[in-house]
Amino acid sequence: MVRRASKKKSKKKIKAAFLDRDGVINHDYGHVGTIERFDFVENVFTALKKISNQGFKIFIITNQAGIAKKKFSLKNYHTLTSFYLNILRSNNIFIEEVVFCPHHPNGFEKKYTGDCDYRKPNPGMINYLKEKHNISLSESFLIGDNLTDIEAGINAGIKKLFLIDLNGKHKADYDMPIDGVYSNLYEFSKTL
Repeated sequence: MVRRASKKKSKKKIKAAFLDRDGVINHDYGHVGTIERFDFVENVFTALKKISNQGFKIFIITNQAGIAKKKFSLKNYHTLTSFYLNILRSNNIFIEEVVFCPHHPNGFEKKYTGDCDYRKPNPGMINYLKEKHNISLSESFLIGDNLTDIEAGINAGIKKLFLIDLNGKHKADYDMPIDGVYSNLYEFSKTL
């Protein structure tokens, strides 16, 4: 009896949009960890739909140092995440996965004090999602509102990196490999 090698279907790599949360999806008031402090950025639903319609799966990667600094609890964070994901779903916007890092080197919550590979600018969150979801980084992009977001993308090997810079706070640092600077996600989405 001759056995033929079974042909394994290779899972097609997907295109991903890696988005920071605070300052990209919602207004960044500093340590946004409760529903009361969460406000979506203007036209963000339109922008997210455009990104999705272009074939990108959307992932949110977010540092949440407010947990380590005891500004809000882990429970607050999960409640808020469920809240905004439900609103997005009710508007036919689907986020593939949200990954967060609660650590900070100067935290007050002992178990979250220190650095970890997930805390941007480290690439841990991106690397985790790349492996789990079979993501093609060469076809993907990252958008953040801080240079640590951009650095995380560089450290992970993402080639297309975009910065949300509403008030020009990073102008002196544009010598980094940034492919575009926009005032908000909606302005970026117009380029797709």
